[in-house]
Amino acid sequence: MNSLLIQSNTKHLYLIMILMVTLVGAGFAPGPLLAQSSTPTCTPVPKDACKDWPCKDGDSQTVCDGKRADVARVLVDLLNEASKSDETGKQLRNDLLCPTNNFQLAHEAIRKKLDTVNVKFGPEHQVIFYEPEYKFNENGEGVSFGSTYPANHCIHIFALPEPGTDLPHNGVEQIRKSMNLHFKCCYKPW
Repeated sequence: MNSLLIQSNTKHLYLIMILMVTLVGAGFAPGPLLAQSSTPTCTPVPKDACKDWPCKDGDSQTVCDGKRADVARVLVDLLNEASKSDETGKQLRNDLLCPTNNFQLAHEAIRKKLDTVNVKFGPEHQVIFYEPEYKFNENGEGVSFGSTYPANHCIHIFALPEPGTDLPHNGVEQIRKSMNLHFKCCYKPW
């Protein structure tokens, strides 16, 4: 009888230990999940962070002009590479148009190209490539609805007003004026 009692207690002790380990593990698992903030924190880029880019403090006008020419050449080269119809060109074009992670692949492509001319292109820079909703004519000019706006209704770029500013918004004309002042791309405001 004692051996039966010991077997029964050992069996129960084993089950109790498994239950305790399970409960303790379950108690710790949600802890980190519950402690996470539901709102990510972010430090905005100061509005003058890229003011003189690609120039640096202390660059002479000649050095600065050279950097700007290098940047323009690199960006045009990138556009040309992305317009080739070979597999490399098609993949680059897909990468430049990919919106994932705020167009991270496009940002990386530009950063790598600018590294070759020693120009920094950090996370404070924003870049979006898009395909316009119209074709370019033989002069490279956009053929669209007769405006100077690019045309892609998927891209909405706004300039934020100064803090504490209340844009006029009483009536259609005031709203249109406020929209025209702060909407920067990529289609003609309504």
